[in-house]
Amino acid sequence: MTDLLYALHAGVSRLAVWGLAVSLALFSVTGFASDVGCKAVFEATLRQMQTPYHSYTTMMLVPGAKPRLSEQINTGKILYLLTNGKWAVARITPEAMREQETENIKDSNAVCSVVRDEPVDGVNATLYKVHEERAGSASDSQVWISKANGLPLRMKMDEPAVDSRYSYSNVVAPNVQ
Repeated sequence: MTDLLYALHAGVSRLAVWGLAVSLALFSVTGFASDVGCKAVFEATLRQMQTPYHSYTTMMLVPGAKPRLSEQINTGKILYLLTNGKWAVARITPEAMREQETENIKDSNAVCSVVRDEPVDGVNATLYKVHEERAGSASDSQVWISKANGLPLRMKMDEPAVDSRYSYSNVVAPNVQ
């Protein structure tokens, strides 16, 4: 869900993953304060913000409209966004994201549950269902967490429809134009 915040930050249209921008923004699968079952999801989300990754996101912000595609590269120190075919440095750092997400935990009201074990692109993972209520709105999402390294492999949100996949190998900063 972190992807949506950055996509929104880059000019795409809001919720918490992880407000829609801050609520959706940090894809708010961070709910942890009220539900011990969310601990694994919370820890994976925070760990991801410190780990280099390349994400690929499809967003359907308006039903029936053409889906928006976005990419993000996090080097662990700098976050890059692909916007209109060009890479740019995001206005927020991975460390600032982590700090914001840590604050979001305090106000979170989430319930998480293990659904099943299920591979993602050949990697063994555990699928979690997350229901979060924040600031008068509710969101439902699914998060697949790698059994090997505890990092999110995929995050999917129902409303708005957002689906992100993460790769952690061969992550290289893009050429910023």
